[in-house]
Amino acid sequence: MSKQKLLLALAASFVLNFASAQFGIIPKASTYGFGADVGYRLNDKLLIKAGYDSFSFDFDTTLDQESVSVGLNGAIENASLGAYVDLQLLGKLYLSAGIIDGGLSAAVNGSSLNDYQWGDVTIPSSQLGTLSFNVAPKNSLLPYVGLGLGKLLNGEKTINFALEVGAINLGGSNVDVAATGAFAPSASNSAFYQQENLNAIFDLLQWYPIVKFNLAINLIK
Repeated sequence: MSKQKLLLALAASFVLNFASAQFGIIPKASTYGFGADVGYRLNDKLLIKAGYDSFSFDFDTTLDQESVSVGLNGAIENASLGAYVDLQLLGKLYLSAGIIDGGLSAAVNGSSLNDYQWGDVTIPSSQLGTLSFNVAPKNSLLPYVGLGLGKLLNGEKTINFALEVGAINLGGSNVDVAATGAFAPSASNSAFYQQENLNAIFDLLQWYPIVKFNLAINLIK
């Protein structure tokens, strides 16, 4: 067989296999945010997926410290990519494992809401400075493992559902504390939580729980 005929046969085989594959998109909602995966079922047991998750939450609060009230505004965000393999174990029970690039991060910025009275001297709030906290996972690649109930892109129906419960291994988080002006000496004071203490606390948070609802839509079946 000539090389041209061999390449043509291989190309035809690929097209036929792809045309008969179970391929589709999987919108999802979870405790890690909202997003979608692209899925390709290799066979009755294996499904490979790749997609994204995103989440954003803004908040405001007040921290009262002696005679100063500090207004804090912050945001918790997630924008991550992930790749997964689902192994059908028994019936509709499956094991999902993967790697996630990126993770939840939080940023909090604060400034005084009132002037500070020091004896006969009044220091305007605008001159007291700022205080900021930033929290992010230590690792950029985060392992994920979960158990699901369902069989996504199984070819029997155009739309499939699955409920998944799992966890992401964060490997601990880094906390950065920065301050300017009058807040600078307080950034390392226990009254404002020492950076070392915060890092020790966040290092205890090794796992992030996931509850996920998947809606799979077969594009090719």
